[in-house]
Amino acid sequence: MEESRIPCVRIIVKSSEDENVAAGTLYIVTCKGGSIGSKGAHEVFLQDLGCSKHHGRIIFSDNKYYLRDLGSRNGTYVNGTRLSAAKQESENKEIGHGTNIQIGKSKLLCHVHPGNETCFECEPGVVKQTLEEEARQEALLSVGRGKDKLRQNRLQNLKKKYGLGRGDGVGENNPQDPKYVDRASVRRKVQGSDNPHEKTEAAHIDKSLGQENKGFNMLSKMGWKGGGLGKDEEGKAEPIKVELRAEKSGLGSNVPVVEVSRRSKDRADIWLKTQKRFGNTPLLSAFNVESEEDDAN
Repeated sequence: MEESRIPCVRIIVKSSEDENVAAGTLYIVTCKGGSIGSKGAHEVFLQDLGCSKHHGRIIFSDNKYYLRDLGSRNGTYVNGTRLSAAKQESENKEIGHGTNIQIGKSKLLCHVHPGNETCFECEPGVVKQTLEEEARQEALLSVGRGKDKLRQNRLQNLKKKYGLGRGDGVGENNPQDPKYVDRASVRRKVQGSDNPHEKTEAAHIDKSLGQENKGFNMLSKMGWKGGGLGKDEEGKAEPIKVELRAEKSGLGSNVPVVEVSRRSKDRADIWLKTQKRFGNTPLLSAFNVESEEDDAN
């Protein structure tokens, strides 16, 4: 065979979880063969922690390439199959174009071409450019995922802030939800509060103030003993009811209440304003002058 047509094997690092091994690294082994190891002079110098000092050897025989494990501790895998047990030398295993090899945490891919021929996957310049493009795409995707994650976090915080547990506006944190439980209120009633100014009682139109109310205590200190206010205690002792009354009428007025919708009232107000504006317009005065001249003729 012509020397220019003798094939050589190119080994490319496709990926590695070891920070000491860079993806895209290219090793070339000629028909003279070569060794694989992590220390010393090797044709395939792989600084993977799972690669032994003298890990394996590539052999060229009968126009084919073979791989042998030299008794490494972590083994050598060819297309997913381990060549030998730990610290035991293996037999020769044929490798060819497209063979996958794994040593430690590094995944390698074999390319076999005659002489100096290469392809788009094992040409050094193309491999570097492809890896740079893949890294750039991965960076863009990472940025996109980061922005999407940030948007989701902000949306989740807004839902928590306004009590929206689900998209329909009803959730366990929404006071309008029938299943909503005010745990803080229950805790204040059972355990109380360390804050002396904490409001623990709310006013109610159907319930008189009790002795726990601040206003009740203030009146008691001023001599009030209960009942209505005034010299003869003629004041109302019960809460004043909320009643609908006519506009501008006082409490207790007997003026009948006429319910008018807000929309009807707004339309009536707009109509009155329109009439007033039209009455003050100069155009109307001009028409009145012409009418007076016609009467004089």
